[in-house]
Amino acid sequence: SALAAEGGFGAHGDDNSMTIAAAMSPKLGVGKKSFSTSSTKQQSSGHNNNQQQHKPLPPLLSTPLRHAWVECTALCLSLGSNLPGNLRTDAHSLITKMMEISNWNPRSKMASGGVRLSALMVLGKICVLDDQDGFDLAKRVSPYAYEILTCCHKGLLSGGAGEPGHRVECVSTAWKLAVACRRSHDANRLMHGNNNADG
Repeated sequence: SALAAEGGFGAHGDDNSMTIAAAMSPKLGVGKKSFSTSSTKQQSSGHNNNQQQHKPLPPLLSTPLRHAWVECTALCLSLGSNLPGNLRTDAHSLITKMMEISNWNPRSKMASGGVRLSALMVLGKICVLDDQDGFDLAKRVSPYAYEILTCCHKGLLSGGAGEPGHRVECVSTAWKLAVACRRSHDANRLMHGNNNADG
C-alpha cells in the first residue's frame, strides 16, 4: 500500500515496474547460471567421491582368487617335481622365494595387497599336498622346517598390515609344517625298514 501511494505501482507504476524487471533480469540470469554451475560441481564431486570410495581390490586380497592362486602354485610344484631335466620345477627356489616374500616388511609397498599372506599359504599348502609318491613334497619341505617356523613366528609378531587372517594362517602353516615333518620321518623310517628287510 505504501508503494502504491508513492507511485511505485498503479498508474505511474507500469513504467517503473518494467524498469525494475529489466534491471533485475540480468541478475536473475546470473543467479540461474551460478545455481546450475554449483549443482554441476556437486554432481561431479559426488561422482569423484564414489570413485575414490570404490577403489579396485588387489587380486590376492580376494579370498577366492587367493585360494585359487595358492592351489595352482602348489600343484605346479607337485606336478613339476617329477618332470625330467630342465622341465623340473625347482622346489628349492620356490620354497626360498616364498619364505623371502613372507618375511617382507608388512608396511612396505611390495608386501601390500595380501602378498605375504599368499606366500605363507603356499608354504602351508605344499606341506600337506599329496603328490604321486605321497611323501615327496613333505621330504622337500622338512629340511626348511626351522626357516618356515621362523617365518610363522615373525608373522605372529607383525600381524600383517591390511592382511586379514594373517596370524591365523601363521598358526595353520606351523601346524601343517609339523605334519610334513612327521610324514617325512615316517617315509624315511619306512625306507630304512625296507632296506633292512632286503639286506
